[in-house]
Amino acid sequence: MPPAEPSRAPDPDRDPYFTTQRGSSPPVSSPSAGWEADYPTKWDRLARRRKSGRLSRMTVWWWMIAVVIVGLLLTSWLRGRALVPVTISDRTLVLYFSNPPQPRGNCFSVSPMRWRVANMHAENFEGIVKRLGLWMVEVQPLGEDRCLITDPRIPREWLLDRPCPHCFRESEAEDLFRRYPERFHP
Repeated sequence: MPPAEPSRAPDPDRDPYFTTQRGSSPPVSSPSAGWEADYPTKWDRLARRRKSGRLSRMTVWWWMIAVVIVGLLLTSWLRGRALVPVTISDRTLVLYFSNPPQPRGNCFSVSPMRWRVANMHAENFEGIVKRLGLWMVEVQPLGEDRCLITDPRIPREWLLDRPCPHCFRESEAEDLFRRYPERFHP
């Protein structure tokens, strides 16, 4: 029985079927290297990207986005406001067919805190969010799981003239309207 040959990397001069993974760099050849030596590892690819500058530009881009988001959150927090995603967590289910902005509509809550919105209907909220392409809106928490939409990008004609009489007691609605008249439709 002939002795076994040691495992070697394929030799491109002797093997007509030999190709590297990308065809760009010759394989690493050492007496102990197996087939794994032909393919660059994840870390080799990252090192190549880091040298080319693509990874560093992307990292800087994400840091810039993070700084903008932190800045928005900090400024809204300092003014006693909060930025929330534009997803509706709860809503009443009455069917309305007119185009927004409309004077009547469904009451709703914004997530993630499930704050009941006092100055806007769900149909108007969905309409203006879609029209302006918003991802986050500024709200002012009022306590007791209630809030006002205070985002300056939303025009006042999309807001309600008074808080919903079904969701807010008469005394509570009058108090909100008296304290925040600029947050309702004139």
